Amino acid sequence: MKISMSVVTLFTLLFCLVPYMWFIYAEKNKDKKTEKFFKDALKNKNISLSIQEQWSNNIIGIDESKNRLIYLNINSHETSFLSIDLSTLKSCQIDKQTRVFVKDKKNEIELQALNLELTFLADHEPVILNFYDCNVEYHEFYELERAEKWQTLIEKSMLNLSLLKIAA
Repeated sequence: MKISMSVVTLFTLLFCLVPYMWFIYAEKNKDKKTEKFFKDALKNKNISLSIQEQWSNNIIGIDESKNRLIYLNINSHETSFLSIDLSTLKSCQIDKQTRVFVKDKKNEIELQALNLELTFLADHEPVILNFYDCNVEYHEFYELERAEKWQTLIEKSMLNLSLLKIAA
């Protein structure tokens, strides 16, 4: 009786633990593949980022030697690679879209989408850098703080470039 109960307990434990461990391994493997893809894409374009950040399926960075903003996004449909000359930018604004709903008799605000909108000095269409979309990602991961940080970094780089132009 004790042996059969031990075997049942062992099989139950394995049936619960093995899938859990497999999901953890699969997610880590996916993260490694994504990071390798990003590194290869940057290497192929001959870009070295002095400031960079990677989250989910996105990477954003600044190549200070070339004064370029780099944005890579991989989603299930396509991969987008943007390389933007910082000296051509006019402004950088955060575009936050929210939804208000009632939960437990209180109004709650839910983030729907978060983008950085880059406008140019010339008459080009603005470029939208997506930081969060509730239809693609299921949970937020400090995207608002990340977008604010990158807005500050981009504006600082734009200011430095304009000061260099004035000094020259």
